[in-house]
Amino acid sequence: MFPHRKESFEHFALEAAIVPPGSTLPVHTHERAHVVLVFAGEVYDGSSKDMHRVAPGELLLRPAHMTHANHVGARGAHLINIDIMPSLAAAFEPFYGPSWASARLTFPMLRHLPEQLRAEMAAADRLSMRILPGLVEQLLGNGARSLASAGQPPWLREAVALLDQSIASGTTIQQVARRVGVSESRLSHAFREHAGRSVGAYVRELRVEAAARALRETDEPIAAIAAACGFADQAHLSRTFRACRGMTPMEYRRAQRV
Repeated sequence: MFPHRKESFEHFALEAAIVPPGSTLPVHTHERAHVVLVFAGEVYDGSSKDMHRVAPGELLLRPAHMTHANHVGARGAHLINIDIMPSLAAAFEPFYGPSWASARLTFPMLRHLPEQLRAEMAAADRLSMRILPGLVEQLLGNGARSLASAGQPPWLREAVALLDQSIASGTTIQQVARRVGVSESRLSHAFREHAGRSVGAYVRELRVEAAARALRETDEPIAAIAAACGFADQAHLSRTFRACRGMTPMEYRRAQRV
């Protein structure tokens, strides 16, 4: 279940929100830099005449006093807003720049961080209040690293986009390498250099993340979820899920329903 919760900390404020379909926030500004993470649904951000879709898995960064508008699509949206206090903005200024320029980022190095953030917001206990500050700093740190790696080859960014679609499309790593015009070994080497992990580990995390979302948000049988997310069978999903999340798919589903 997605949380609906708002918490303030010394260096930032967090709000997890479920936004109804069709909601619109007209042109406005924020006093502080802020980050938006979309977990489900459709969110559009930009000027009233030029709106851009923010996809689940992206980190939307907006500087203070930037004029923009927001619109939520027909499916509504689950999102987390992070309001950055001046003290934290100053700490990350060497990496984001003095004005915290606007950006839409993905950061495969630690793709599980947004999911951990969501889980701790849902936990709403004393431990979560201690864990959340560290997760937010990791999130901002990896976003800064993503900005720093903007010089990576364009074909690598295209490969990451293809891998992100691989669950639905069934595209293999070999096909991704062929599509972007490099050898499989070159793709593997560049991915490890820029993303900090192997292509296989990244794809495995994508599949586990997709399975976790289905376990939370649907009542589909676990065997069907395993097949839809690219696992050989339910046992394969269970082994992989336990290795990544520390519990079986059934245990995870029960915990999310409590």
